[in-house]
Amino acid sequence: ERVSLHELSKTLNKQNLTNMKKTLIALMALAGVASADYVWNGGSEVNSDKWKDSANWTIDEDDTFQGNGPGMTSSNMWGNIYISGATGRVGNEADFTLEGWSLDLYLTNGADLTFQRIMKFQGGTYISIDETSALTIYSYYGGNDGGTITLDNKGSFTLGYSLRTQGGEGFAMNLYDTGIVTLQAQNAENMNVAKVSSITAQLPGIKEGIQEHVLVNKGSMVSFDSTQTTYAFTDANGITMTAVDSLEALAEATAPSYFVTKDDSGIKVSYVLVPEPTTATLSLLALAGLAARRRRR
Repeated sequence: ERVSLHELSKTLNKQNLTNMKKTLIALMALAGVASADYVWNGGSEVNSDKWKDSANWTIDEDDTFQGNGPGMTSSNMWGNIYISGATGRVGNEADFTLEGWSLDLYLTNGADLTFQRIMKFQGGTYISIDETSALTIYSYYGGNDGGTITLDNKGSFTLGYSLRTQGGEGFAMNLYDTGIVTLQAQNAENMNVAKVSSITAQLPGIKEGIQEHVLVNKGSMVSFDSTQTTYAFTDANGITMTAVDSLEALAEATAPSYFVTKDDSGIKVSYVLVPEPTTATLSLLALAGLAARRRRR
């Protein structure tokens, strides 16, 4: 069967993350760091006080509730955090910030969560946002301390760079055809630097001619670092699209093709969804057959 590049990329990213997590979990076990599944059961509203309350969480693997709760600094509660349908803001204290060793965060069913402050992610992090959900990280203090942050986003992701240049490998973004990413600066520091290592997406639309799709919106005080972002796109039928080197080349493309612009406004892809030569040939033959049939009549 044909497997789209987008689905293949998603699978490979998850496999690599799984292998990395196995190693990290083993190391964390030796260090006495807990790893488990943490499922929110505290109702439709999330806030800092509720996050700290063990009664609002279902925890597997016979783990115990520690510190300020899952993913929080010094809590030793790192693993998979699942939030479904709940909305709110978490982390209104200087020492109450999200941090994580290979942390996985899943937002589903209209979840809309804001973290006041992210200390840092270590060893790779996986963030999944479904098409009905949104995640805002208001202040990104310590960057990514090694590894890749995989963003599997069908909804809305907003990130505020505020104090430090992001480290590690940066973000690998899977944006499907609905994912929206906005990078915002929260102050006038000169260290608001975004690192995006890769972007994959399925580009929407069936119109003729050149179309545009915004992948990443960027605030005026945010800059991209020198990392060369790699791209992989498919059309609505899962057909891999080909990169061209200019808008002029895009206008002359005879197969699904794209051209990416990365500048002060963000990252935008221009593309054409023209049929492949075999499809075009079949279409012409079909039209010719219809014309001949009409002439015979």
